[in-house]
Amino acid sequence: MSNPGAIVALSLLFAAPLVAQEPATEHPAVQAVPARCFLWKVTDDAGEGFVYVLGSFHSGTPDLFPLDRAIEEAYEACRILAVEIDPANVTPDESRALILRYGAYNDGTTMADHLTPEAFDVVRQKLEAEGIPLQRVGDAKPSLVQMNLRNPAIVAAGFSADFGLDRHFLTRAREDKKQILELETVESQYALIFGDSDELQELSLLRMIRKLDSIKEDTQAQLTAWRNGDADAMEQIMTGIIEKDPWMEASLKKRLDDRNGPFAEKTLALLEAGEPALVVLGAAHLVGERGVLAQLQERGLTVEQVAGQGAPAPADSDDLTR
Repeated sequence: MSNPGAIVALSLLFAAPLVAQEPATEHPAVQAVPARCFLWKVTDDAGEGFVYVLGSFHSGTPDLFPLDRAIEEAYEACRILAVEIDPANVTPDESRALILRYGAYNDGTTMADHLTPEAFDVVRQKLEAEGIPLQRVGDAKPSLVQMNLRNPAIVAAGFSADFGLDRHFLTRAREDKKQILELETVESQYALIFGDSDELQELSLLRMIRKLDSIKEDTQAQLTAWRNGDADAMEQIMTGIIEKDPWMEASLKKRLDDRNGPFAEKTLALLEAGEPALVVLGAAHLVGERGVLAQLQERGLTVEQVAGQGAPAPADSDDLTR
């Protein structure tokens, strides 16, 4: 490896929690009551066993909190919290080692050997514009470079993992001594993120560079769909991505569809075990014909969207993230 130190420096940007920023918009004095939450109750034939499935955002803004009372009641009713991954299950050193294993070229090649000359020139210019010397990239794969360009842009746009729903519920579940269940592993997600073909990594990196300036707008559109409990709008956002960039269909299939089946099976297993659980998945996993909700319905389960009740006024809570 020609420059492993540079890879580790980049990996720290990717692996470390994002720093909390000021919200993109001020916290409203009174939050409107949504007709629906981005939350579904799944029950069996007898109507006795149940699990809740909540669409999540991995990075959010403070004005997502306090959460709707319906979401809070679903959490309180469950003994198990099921999440995609629990970052606490790996140490920082283990995370760095995994990034070196999956996010770097270990065969003596560098990114320049895997991108077309035209694409490499675009990436080089963007790195220079961001004040990142090309030497610091070392043996990083395009997907790792993509993550480390995107994360600061997400923070600058006002979004933070500190206000992500995953972290929120993981923190609370530990405080409340609830059982935490990982549906995947950190290693499996790294293998997924960094395992694309050269062509797909190139296309993804170039697309991200092209869309950096619209990250705030794009993310706000998804948050609006989430706030409104609008699964159709969320699905339309995903469909629109493919319409603009048809090659993204293969990427979304790998990142969404191929994982939704196992997510649905593990949700079903929780239901059959009779353990009330709150399953928290990225919001895009829930929607569409191959989404988790549709697959649960195909298995004969009753899937009902939960009506909103409204969040408590900010003054009623000392900690808005609760």
